[in-house]
This record gives sequence, C-alpha cells and structure tokens, in this order.
Amino acid sequence: MKPENSTSRPHIFEIDLIRAITVLTVVAVHSLAYTSYLTTKQSSLVFLSFIEHSLHYNREMFMFVTGLVLTYVYLHKEFSAKRFWLKRFSLVFIPYVLWSALYTVINNHGLGLLDYIKLSLVNILTGNASFQLYYILLALEFYALFPLFLTLIKRIVKYPWITLFSSFLLQIVFIYFDFHYLQTGPLSKLTFVNSFIYYQDRVILLYQFFFILGAFAAIYMDRVRASLRKSGLLLTFVFLAGIISYAAYYYTQIEKYGYSIDRATTVLQPSVVLYSLVVIIFVSWLAILWASKRRLYKLVGTISDTSFGIYFVHVLVLTYVIQLLLPIYSHFLPVAAIDLITIFFAFSISLVVCFLLLKIPIFSWTIGRARPVGNPVTAIKIFAGKISERRHRTRSGLGWLLIVIAFFSIAAVISTKPFPPTTNSEDHPIKEEVARTVQNLITLPQASVYSANRIIDRPLRSNGCGKTLNVPAGKTVTVGIWSDGLYRDFRIYLPKEFSNRTFTPLVVSFHGYGSNAKEQERLTQFDRLADKYNFIVVYPDGTPGTGSTRGWNTGLHRKITTDDVLFTSNLLNLLQSNICIDSRRIYVSGFSNGGGLVNELTCSMANRIAAFAPVSGSYITSHKSCTAGPISIIEFHGTADRTVPYNGNWKRKEYSVSSWIQQMAKENKCAAKSQIIYNVENVIGYSIKKCNDNASIVHYKIVGEHHIWPTVLLSTKIDGEKREVNVAEIIWLFFEKHPLSGGI
Repeated sequence: MKPENSTSRPHIFEIDLIRAITVLTVVAVHSLAYTSYLTTKQSSLVFLSFIEHSLHYNREMFMFVTGLVLTYVYLHKEFSAKRFWLKRFSLVFIPYVLWSALYTVINNHGLGLLDYIKLSLVNILTGNASFQLYYILLALEFYALFPLFLTLIKRIVKYPWITLFSSFLLQIVFIYFDFHYLQTGPLSKLTFVNSFIYYQDRVILLYQFFFILGAFAAIYMDRVRASLRKSGLLLTFVFLAGIISYAAYYYTQIEKYGYSIDRATTVLQPSVVLYSLVVIIFVSWLAILWASKRRLYKLVGTISDTSFGIYFVHVLVLTYVIQLLLPIYSHFLPVAAIDLITIFFAFSISLVVCFLLLKIPIFSWTIGRARPVGNPVTAIKIFAGKISERRHRTRSGLGWLLIVIAFFSIAAVISTKPFPPTTNSEDHPIKEEVARTVQNLITLPQASVYSANRIIDRPLRSNGCGKTLNVPAGKTVTVGIWSDGLYRDFRIYLPKEFSNRTFTPLVVSFHGYGSNAKEQERLTQFDRLADKYNFIVVYPDGTPGTGSTRGWNTGLHRKITTDDVLFTSNLLNLLQSNICIDSRRIYVSGFSNGGGLVNELTCSMANRIAAFAPVSGSYITSHKSCTAGPISIIEFHGTADRTVPYNGNWKRKEYSVSSWIQQMAKENKCAAKSQIIYNVENVIGYSIKKCNDNASIVHYKIVGEHHIWPTVLLSTKIDGEKREVNVAEIIWLFFEKHPLSGGI
C-alpha cells in the first residue's frame, strides 16, 4: 500500500458520528454502573455487567480517533511542536486543570484552601479528581509525545502491515502478561508492581496499537474507505461473531474459571483488545455509510462538537440524576427501563449544558473550543444571535428537543423527593451451621426489653452485673447466639483482671470479606490491649455468601442478605443481659467489608454505640443521613489500596474516603474545617472538630499502604511519655476519649 499524498485536508464527516456514538457509550457505561445496584438477581447483574462490558471499547475508540485526526492534520503540513503544544495547553490542559480542581472541591468538602491546592495538584498529576479524568491524562501524554510519534510514522509509513502486525502482537503479549501475572499472582504483591497496576490504566504505552491504527487509517484513508464499503456483509458477520464470542468468553470466565464480575469485566485483558478492534472497524464502516447522506447531521455534529465537554460534565450531571431524578421514575419502572431513562437524562442534560457552554464565547473555552470573546456585550449578542439563527433556520427539532429536555429536567428537580434507600428483596436462606463445636455459654433472655426482632438504638443499662459466668478471663472462647432465625457465633475475650461486678467497656471488631472472627483476632491484637486497658473484645463471625466466603451485608456482596445490623443489636442485648458492660462505652471497629458494616452502624445505631473505627472500609453510597446522635469516628485508609480504592469505586458505588469523611462531618454538623494533626513519614492525620455534642472525626491517610490492617507505628503521648504504638492502640485511645454523651 502507498500513502495518499493529498495536500488538501477536507473535513472527515465520519469522525463526527464516531465521536457521537463513542461519547454516548461512555455515558451509558457510567450510567449502568450507577444503577446496577437496583438489580437484585445475580443472573441479571451478570447480564447487565456484560452489557456494560461490551460498551467498554470506547477508550480504545477515542485513541484510534485521536491518532487518526492528528496524523491526518499534521502529516502533510509543516509541523511546529511549539505551536502544537501551545494549542493543546490552552484547549486541553487548562480545561483539564479547571475540571480537576472543580471535581476535587466537589468530592472533598470541608478542607482548607492549602489542602485543596495540594490535593488538586496531586489529582492533576494522577487523574484522580474524578474517575473519568484518567483518559484526559492519557491524551495529554500522547500530545506530549506526538512530535516523536509523527516522526516515527513518517519513517515507517511504507510498511503499514508489518508495523500494524508488530504493534498488535506487542499489545496482546503485554496485556496477556499483565492480566495473568501482574494483576494477580505473586508478582501483584510486590510494592512497585502494585503501584504500577493502580495507575496502569493511564499509561499510554498500554494502548499504543490503537494510536498507530488510527495513524495508518488517516494515511491510507481513501483505500480504507473503499475497502470497508465493499466488505459490509463480511464486517457485519465478523461483528456479530465477535459479540457472541465476547459474551461466551465472559460467561466462561465467571462460570468455569470462577472469576468475579469485576475481574471478568476489567478493561485491561486480551479479549478487550480483540473485541475493540472488531468494534472500531465495524463502527468505521457504519460511519462511512452515514457520511454519504449525513442524516441528522446537525444533531450528530453538535454532539461531536461538544463530546470533549460531555466527557468532563457527564459525571457531575449523572450524580445529580441519580440523586434527584432517579427516585421519581424508579418506583414504577423495571430495571431495564430505569437504565435507559438514566442514560437518556444523563446524556441529554450533559449535551444541553455543553451546547450552552459552546455558544457562550467565554465558556466555550472550558470544553476545549476556542471562540472569540470580545467584550461582554459582544459575547451576549453572539450568543443571542446564534440561538435566534438556529431557531429560524432548523425544523429538525434539535432546538425544541433541548428546550423540552431542559424544562422537564428543571421541573423534575424542583418536584423531587429525597433519594430513598434501596433494599434487596431477594431471599437467600442460609443453612444453619448448628453442627459446629460451639460453647453455648450464655443464653438470650426470652421475654424482656431485649427483644430479638427489632433494632434497639438507645443506651440500655446492663443487667448482667453480679451474674456468675462460666466464661474464663484471659482466654478467648466461642459463644453461640440465635438472631433473626439464624444461628450465629462470635469469639469473646474478657481481660485478665475482669470482674463482673464492675462496668467494663466493650469493643466489637468485625472481620473483612473472606476472613473470620479468629483471623480478625489475630490481625488486630485487641486481646493484648484488653489486658492493658481493661476492656472486653468480641469478634463476631459473618455469614456465608458465595460458597463458604464469609462477610457482612452492606449491599456490596449480593448473596449475603442477613440483617447484620439487627444481629449487632441482638449481640449487644445478649452481652448486656449477662455481662457488666459500661453502656456508655460500647465501641465498634471493622476491617474492609467489616468497616462497611461499621458504616451501616453509624447510620442505624449511633445512639447506642459511642464511637466507630472502620479501617480500609468499604463505604457504599446508599448510606444516607439518618442518625439522631453524634458520631465520633476514627478511620484509617491506604492510598495504594486496590481492593477498596482510596478515591472510591464508582462501579461498586463506594464513596471515596474523603467524600465519606465529609458526609460524616455533615451529619455531625461539624463547624470546623479539616486540620492536619499528624504528618510523619507516609502517614497524614486529619481532624474535624466542633461537631455536635463534642463528637470528633479523625482520619489517617497512609500513603502507599495497600489493603491490609495497617502495620505502621504512630507516635503519640501516653501519660506524658511519647512513644510509638500500633493502629489498634490508637483506636482504643480514641475510643477512651469518646464515651456516649448523656446518661441512661
């Protein structure tokens, strides 16, 4: 093949449709991720996850388009790297900085100005301000390297097939190695590998084939068009075969290999490379057919012109759609209809916003479109003139469509009600594990105020003081309890100096998903502290979800449907009816999924539990402001945590840590801003005070720490002496300062 040497650069109309389709699928992917929690059946969740997975070709498509457009524009003209970089700096980098700063403020309420600036700088460098901004960082990397890329393309332009085959082979080999050896297995536990995996989705070399594919599509555009036009039937067959094969492999990963949905839908795996290539070729063929007639071009062209802005705006719009509009139509529609309507609202409102920004000269710049600004009066005239011109010039319905969408969106927002929490209606009965060897040392009273069928969220005086116990002090034993018709058990440790005639504090520690009470006891070492500070420790066991994997019902693991908040209430009832527990000093802590249960308890039992200590917790966004009492919290989280990411997981509806902290501050009506109270080596401590009833919120951010119970030692003063202590002791020292306010 020989490259075309045309010096004229006419507009590529096909790109308009490709951009419009791709940005729509971006919004669709994120909308489906936000609404998937409405699906209560596992089979439906697997299916919807595949639909979402099948739309995840869009990043590769955008890279293909970027390589195509830039090569098409600059290959046959005098190239100035300085002018190129200045243009991208003003139209891409500066909008990226502005939107990163905006999302940083939105997702991290209550920080001081200096903290905002620091966090914004970090987010700009990492693309972490919002989950979709990593792609803009990828684009900026490509722009930085484009002069070298263009030089390379000019040298290999005569060898398209050798270049494409070599590039594709390199792409497949590396992604295969990454998926099977870096993302899992022994290598994934290495610190530098784990750090690379966390940020690998924004490393340009992982997508090099698609940039090169786009470049050669630009160079041989006329021949590519002719070839695709003649191959429509074959391309349709290949596309359908690709979809079927992609689905079959996805279900094989889940059913045969036992992959989780998250792993089966990861975008960095060889099947995605192959599938994306098929989709790119098929959509390019559709675009070529469309370009010959260009139907609905004004609408398609508008979407194409605003696609860069939609990419920035849609996450913000989607958040408000989920919070404000979804409750209106979610009560009477099936999940499939809810998904489609959510996509429609998110995309349409984003389009309206970006259309208005595009037409206002001073704001068009924020979505990567430079328009002459002039003075404010001129800008207003330009805006009004353009709108008026469109009104008279078109009967396509675009103008009226935008007006109708805006009207109904505003009306819906005005009339909306608070977003109701969702429940899982599917009943998954759990087999009773009565056959275990368990010491039933304590029995639950049958008829008393300690009812076993409702959650008690108020302090209760312990009536176990003075009772004779056959639970030995200084030794952990297993105890059984019936709750909500299920047999449960927990491990309990009484301190060596325990007396059942003295009110003693209680700490309940919940294990992570896939762990158990015994492992949580070993992990936290609360027993040793119990002897030192004289408090009781209880380690409950979760219930099985998938197979024998234990965890807690926080809305994350769908097969765990037990009422663990009721279980916690019944557990406290049982303990207080038999042991002399200080009712003003009942505390809970938990790791990972156990931290997620702690989050649920802040919502449901804040008037009974004095303080909360989640560690690397999974904070689901369904949590709403529902407490009547103050919430004192101490939280620990590592920034390199890939299981429960520090910046949240939009796919699983997990709050970012900073957003969750600020949600707690809002519920506590905290008046003070976040202050740094600790900054030693890789640990930064933040504190929020001036909250209701002297409650306080403390967060320790551990830079570079992974998903583990923290092993760091923290410096603190105890009895006037400064020394290093572990995380469990820091938690207890915080608990000790925060008894339940008021009497009982």
